Amino acid sequence: MSLKVLHVLDVLRPSGAETCLRVAGSMWDAEDISCDVLATGDELGPYAVQLREAGYRTGHLPLDDMRRFLRSFPRLVRSEGYDVVHIHVERANFHIALLSMWAGARVVQHVHNVFDFDGALRLERTVQRRIARALGVPFLGVSQDVVDNERTRYGIEAEVFLNWADIDRYRPPSDSQRAAARQALGLDEDAFVLASVANCHDFKNHDVVVRALARLPRDVVWLHVGAGSLLAQEQELAQQVGVSDRIQFLGQRDPLPSLHAADAFVMNSLYEGQGISAIEALAAGLPAVLSDVDGLRNLKGMDVPAVWCGTDVDTLVDAIEEIRTRPPQGTTDIMLKSFSPHERVPALAARYRSVAA
Repeated sequence: MSLKVLHVLDVLRPSGAETCLRVAGSMWDAEDISCDVLATGDELGPYAVQLREAGYRTGHLPLDDMRRFLRSFPRLVRSEGYDVVHIHVERANFHIALLSMWAGARVVQHVHNVFDFDGALRLERTVQRRIARALGVPFLGVSQDVVDNERTRYGIEAEVFLNWADIDRYRPPSDSQRAAARQALGLDEDAFVLASVANCHDFKNHDVVVRALARLPRDVVWLHVGAGSLLAQEQELAQQVGVSDRIQFLGQRDPLPSLHAADAFVMNSLYEGQGISAIEALAAGLPAVLSDVDGLRNLKGMDVPAVWCGTDVDTLVDAIEEIRTRPPQGTTDIMLKSFSPHERVPALAARYRSVAA
């Protein structure tokens, strides 16, 4: 049985869900599934180009114009004949689910982060999630931490459904690839290079990396791939603490050359949903400094080569010093299998069929 699936996201950016969809683009035909993508943020987003190149049709219907959304979204679902609407957004997900079911589609809700809402918002989300579950909507969580949060905070049962990473592309570099990558970025041969791949949000905790650099030897430099609303603040802080010459703010670009040039990866977030960038970096052969927080500590059970730290400057400095002097032991065998698209995409296709049936 062939299926049509609509993926509902926010602004299309190189984030976890969008990256997974791009990687899976050529794999849906084998599952007899066609997928489209709908952006509901204030703009379509820069990653729409990559998703179209991967074979998806993309559309834009902003939630900010709610009256238009209420009219147009059910019409879209009906006219295109979508069998399943896969909701990746947290904002208005309950309303999107109701509209989808009213239009005749089944719904899958994917929770991509540990949403720690409190007060009235927590009560609202609790009521909405429980109604959605009572109506038969399955909730998928991208990690055990996400699933545990859904149970303890909102009182619903979700199932762990891991995202996947571009395992086939993120491989350790050859010596010549590494040398070329460092030369292209103008890195000294003796520099100890840290890399991070993340957009600039509060929970990414990048200001702590900037402050940690000020306490580390001058041969430690940081490649920061990503952009966002806090980028200017991070650059200003780097100036203030005197490390702007040791940071390359590289913006939105292919992260693989930066990972090839690096000696270690850093993700010291306050929380994550799953940390796809960390998985890609580990797959590319880098040891990692990771904060011991929701969404990352799941990797502990996979024996990856990582040093674990807190979310403060002191423990981050200690972890970076440790990874320089005593590289962590471990393998990526379990991780590579767990996050392989060749495992995860067929599993998601089977989930769509069970929901549609």
